[in-house]
Amino acid sequence: DAGEKNEVNSGEPLKLNCYPMPFDNYLQISIVTELSDNLITHLYTSSGKLIRSFEIPVISGENTYTLNTKDLPSGMYLIKLSGNYVNESMKVVKQ
Repeated sequence: DAGEKNEVNSGEPLKLNCYPMPFDNYLQISIVTELSDNLITHLYTSSGKLIRSFEIPVISGENTYTLNTKDLPSGMYLIKLSGNYVNESMKVVKQ
């Protein structure tokens, strides 16, 4: 169901959502944070191979980033975000 969301809130000053789930040609990454930061973002295959690295600058409030995933094969992936104040990860699935 495209309406489903994966959500992580670990008590850190960041709330991470990825949608739609499962995703197809794009993945929306929504980050709600209390602090400004530059988040280093890594996308891994289910076997642990790093396939993308990019930076997401965030400011206090809600931030949305669209990741183009047209070239990715179907399967499970892991997104890891790390910055000065956070270290979060989330599993996502491409249909």
